Amino acid sequence: MVNRIEKIGRFTSSILITVTALLFSQIITYVIYRLTKGNITLSGRIASFASPVLIAPFLSWWFLGVLLRISKLEKEMRFLATYDTLTGVHNRNSFFFICKSILNLLKREKSPLTLLYIDLDHFKIVNDTFGHDAGDYVLQRTGEYLRTSIRESDVIGRIGGEEFVVVLPKTDIENGMAIAEKIRRGIAGLEIHFNEKIIKITASIGVSSNSNLEYMGIEKLLKMADTALYHVKNNGRNSLYVNQDCILDKTSTKILEFKSIDCKAINI
Repeated sequence: MVNRIEKIGRFTSSILITVTALLFSQIITYVIYRLTKGNITLSGRIASFASPVLIAPFLSWWFLGVLLRISKLEKEMRFLATYDTLTGVHNRNSFFFICKSILNLLKREKSPLTLLYIDLDHFKIVNDTFGHDAGDYVLQRTGEYLRTSIRESDVIGRIGGEEFVVVLPKTDIENGMAIAEKIRRGIAGLEIHFNEKIIKITASIGVSSNSNLEYMGIEKLLKMADTALYHVKNNGRNSLYVNQDCILDKTSTKILEFKSIDCKAINI
């Protein structure tokens, strides 16, 4: 009901309620006079018409206002419980809850899933150099970029200060690595304007997957990607690494291509 009210507007809804109240008033007045076998007097007609016209608009306008305010507060509370207010992506609790449901579904369908653990490089330097407001704006812009770079079926969450995780359902390791590389290049290409200055950032990405159809929980997939990310951080940053345990065909042309350019497969 609230959605319909929001769609047609508070003013139109108030008019509809007033008209409905007027019709009911006329019907009730007619029924009463019919039951009492009396004649409808002029004063009775005026009263049955004037009462809803004078009362209904004010009461309906007040009631609709209260209803819409409650609805707005509910949406705000739902958003705060589900999303990170700064970046607009899922918060940690919401992210894990959704991913567990997705993994259960993919397990029944026997479909793969790839996870990308993204960490912004040298983010502390951004805060120290440009200030925390700039750091927040960088996170906001990164969140915007990630939201517009993934599919509707993908899930993105912020699980730490400058740490994001992207889950790619029905995506094997090879395609997942291609998406990770696209994201890495996209973040490196961002020009973030803040207070007449341009801030450039890069990202390191650890990749894990259950392409071998070993249905690990989201916590284990995240841990494997985190370990891969640790190796990225120790080997130059601004790159992506994949946990070798996730690779079925280690002779894959696509994987070798990533290895030869700026990605390494690591043994855990």
